[in-house]
Amino acid sequence: MKTIALISGGKDSLLAILAAYRYGHEPVVLVHLTPAAVGGADAAAATSDASSSMEMEQELDSYMFQTVGSNVVGEIAHCLDLPLRMGFIEKGQSKDVSLAYSTSPDSLDEVEVLYRLLKAVKEEFPDVQGVTTGAILSNYQRLRVEAVCFRLGLLSLSYLWMRQPAEILDMAKELRLTAILVKTASIGLDPRILIGQTLEEARPRLEAMARQYGSHLAGEGGEYETTVLNFPMFKREYLTVISKRIVVVDDNPFAPSGHGIFTVARRPKGDEEMNDDAVLLKQLRDGKTICFPSDVMSPLLLPGASPLSTPAPSSAECWVKRCRTCALPDLGSSLGLEQFVAHEEAEALDETATPDAAVRGMLDRWHAFACPGSTRPFFFLFLAPTNSYCEAFDRAYEDSMRWIEPPGRLSVVDPHSLSGNRAQLHVYYSNQHRGAPTECDNDAKVTVLHCQSRSHWAAGVFGPVAEGTLYHTASRSVCFVGPAYGLVPALGTLAVETALDSIPLQYEASASDFEAELCFAFANLMAYLSFFKLSPASVTHLTCVTTPEAPSDFVGRNGTPSSFYFRLFEKATVWIGHHPVWTLPFSAHVALLAVCDI
Repeated sequence: MKTIALISGGKDSLLAILAAYRYGHEPVVLVHLTPAAVGGADAAAATSDASSSMEMEQELDSYMFQTVGSNVVGEIAHCLDLPLRMGFIEKGQSKDVSLAYSTSPDSLDEVEVLYRLLKAVKEEFPDVQGVTTGAILSNYQRLRVEAVCFRLGLLSLSYLWMRQPAEILDMAKELRLTAILVKTASIGLDPRILIGQTLEEARPRLEAMARQYGSHLAGEGGEYETTVLNFPMFKREYLTVISKRIVVVDDNPFAPSGHGIFTVARRPKGDEEMNDDAVLLKQLRDGKTICFPSDVMSPLLLPGASPLSTPAPSSAECWVKRCRTCALPDLGSSLGLEQFVAHEEAEALDETATPDAAVRGMLDRWHAFACPGSTRPFFFLFLAPTNSYCEAFDRAYEDSMRWIEPPGRLSVVDPHSLSGNRAQLHVYYSNQHRGAPTECDNDAKVTVLHCQSRSHWAAGVFGPVAEGTLYHTASRSVCFVGPAYGLVPALGTLAVETALDSIPLQYEASASDFEAELCFAFANLMAYLSFFKLSPASVTHLTCVTTPEAPSDFVGRNGTPSSFYFRLFEKATVWIGHHPVWTLPFSAHVALLAVCDI
């Protein structure tokens, strides 16, 4: 797809462009948030020509954006031969510093400056579909970019997300990205020594401080910032530093901080270097020659790295006997959600009512029932006799649901709904005043996993759909995770047999499309669990929702990669429900849902 590249000029935002390029995504325009001119330029201005020259305050200590080195971004755009559009920010524009952001943000917040900038760029470049960013570990930054992208109908591409710090530096080296340090702000990093050094020159010191003090080797915690001077996507020129001035902001002996102000000049690349760049980009695009550890989800490596011995037939039989088949409306009991309230709506369907009218009526009745500010839904289950009703529900849900910390959602075509010719909506929520136990009341601390970005870490789902919700009280914690589908996170498509080709598997049975989908569903589920610092051993209830295409014996089959995952969950799972339905979202054949009652 054609993309907007959100760049700071640093290594991560440029690496993000390369990581997205591997999957066929190419930038057509760059965007950058830069310090407003000293003296009071309008910080909310949407765009400006990159050629405008102005005196700038280099360091704004923005919660979202790197501003040191902004004066070099125009030269980077020239080397990339791409148009640059800029917005302007000032100190103090991080108005909302809550983790999850807001559904009604302050119009002067720096994130809203980004929103207006991207909105203007999308209008100017209507073919763009996604935005690349260099976020590695910051949920604060990821959630804000995703919120802006969702409001604009753009896909967030975050291919550096959750990669290990050393891997980021290894990627920069192997992909021939040359960057210099332009800011340091961490214990043991002296700006007078390190600013101006290349990433490779500074790496020994960065590694020593990471070992000694636990600082982030890739600088994700603000330990240091960089500016890129050379890059394989630079067309014909690279940058060289012709002058440097170091500004020491804090000269304390333990953790001094400072930044550099650089003047750069363009220099022509040689024919050999340009040829090497072309070869590297071709190898990167083929996806085979250049690979990095996080390109494969870590849970997918477990069956090959630690294969379990094939269980005795009696063990497999016991496992199958523990599986139960029941109607999907019984999901609450199968997952052990009796401690939560379930609100139910049913709509008899007739030819006079359109799908949109029917589902909006059901959602309207739910919203009328719910107590604003006290009734917190965490999962919506919608059952309908035809796919047109599921599609209508998904549209109505997205229109009416909050896009910050939303609930989860599963909408399926269910054979039981067809026999009754009706649609059903089940809403699970926590509310003491509606009859829920006190341990699930509004004093509970709620953590929501809502990941919409495309990455290597786990499959994100575009829109107001959570992947998990944790209710934590003084006496207990309950975590609901899923649905997890067999999507390849980097692509957003269902896994097929070939998706397992690069993964070392030591199992007897040959892989199939369903087996690959099931393995990726488990891998996504385990990634979601890890967000809450949970593991398969934490799971008390695991539910598999399948379509008729799923093999009838998929749970108890030995000699398959998925049998490894089932046995991982077997150690703690007390109940497994197997719910057959006709269709699932994404044309999936299996979806996994888990509850951890801690």
